[in-house]
Amino acid sequence: AVRARKAALSAASLPLALLGAAAAVSAVWPVATWLRPQWTGFALGSPYTAGPLHLAAALLTATALWVWAVVMRRRVSALEAGAAVTAWLTLCTLLSAVWLPGASYLFLWPALTGAAGLAAAARIAPGSPWRGALATAPIVPCAALLVPVGALLFDTVPIAFAAAPALLLALALATALPAVPAKTRRRSLVTGTGLGTAAALAALGAALLAGAPTASRPAQVSLLYALDADTGRARWASSGAGDSAWLDHYVGGATASLESTFPSLDQPSRWHTGPAPAATVAVPEVKVVSTTRTGDVRRITLSVRATDARAAEIGLYADAGGAAVVRAEVAGQSVPGGTNRPFASDGWRWGLLLAAPPTGPGTRVELTLRGTQPLTLRAVTRTPGLPGGTLSVPRPADVTWSADNSGLTLVSRRYVL
Repeated sequence: AVRARKAALSAASLPLALLGAAAAVSAVWPVATWLRPQWTGFALGSPYTAGPLHLAAALLTATALWVWAVVMRRRVSALEAGAAVTAWLTLCTLLSAVWLPGASYLFLWPALTGAAGLAAAARIAPGSPWRGALATAPIVPCAALLVPVGALLFDTVPIAFAAAPALLLALALATALPAVPAKTRRRSLVTGTGLGTAAALAALGAALLAGAPTASRPAQVSLLYALDADTGRARWASSGAGDSAWLDHYVGGATASLESTFPSLDQPSRWHTGPAPAATVAVPEVKVVSTTRTGDVRRITLSVRATDARAAEIGLYADAGGAAVVRAEVAGQSVPGGTNRPFASDGWRWGLLLAAPPTGPGTRVELTLRGTQPLTLRAVTRTPGLPGGTLSVPRPADVTWSADNSGLTLVSRRYVL
């Protein structure tokens, strides 16, 4: 009842349909942020009203699968189409059983249902309408399992990564392939594609119209106060997340790399900056308590503190161009040396974060170094909020902070040990 070559052709084309659906869905967020720049501050999440964007993603997925289904059904029978989809469901079952066993049931029941449906359909006369119906049997467990999980994932992942749940939805829709008429007219193909695309664009338009910033749904922007305590230079810095006329008042067209002074600001590579007024802020202080040397190995005991109790964190970063950090001892805990920041592009390849640093005697940090070269250490305090009195224009009600690198005060100081 099934020609192996035709079933293999259908199975080989399914990944192309899935990739097409993923590509279409991946375009939703770039287009949305291009038309509504205020949404760029939501890169780690979703806008307040994400439902229409999810609907647009689902409609684009269905449209891509519709095109694939019409093209394939002209070449393969209902049973061959069902066999191809069941083969992929079986493969997903095996792979998930090894790599993600807790989720293998999502594919196992559709695969079993598909196999049973094919076995029953093959015993029915070729002209019977029940043959195609039985070949689509996996659609029932897919509707009960894959579709709800995909819907949950749409609310879980950012819109920028909506292609992941769209793949689950696309696989579930692929099980309807045998139900598509074998001789669908080209006009129906064009009409269905046009209607699906138009509906997706309408959903996107509805999301854009409802997405204007308000006091209850403010735009999210990135803005930091960054002070280089060695030079006394204070700057406003923004990663570029979000869009607001208020933000433009502090950071204009100038951009700069800040990683050499503030190692944690490694992404993006260029920050929007502007001059900031001087302010009293929490400054890191690192003092050498003792130093011992054995050959080319030095053991340095440091006292690390912040000048203000509001500092929530102190980061210590070692320059890879100096002596190598073998290990660090802090509060009875041993921290390995070497490279723990391989992504750093400006030399700060090892780092240590101290949460809730004291303002009194300081935290004792013992560094074990190897090498005769001096070690350049960068200490950076991280304080929630911006310094009082530094905002010449108060933040409006329809603007708030984005989730990453926003509404913070960073102060950096360089030490050579």
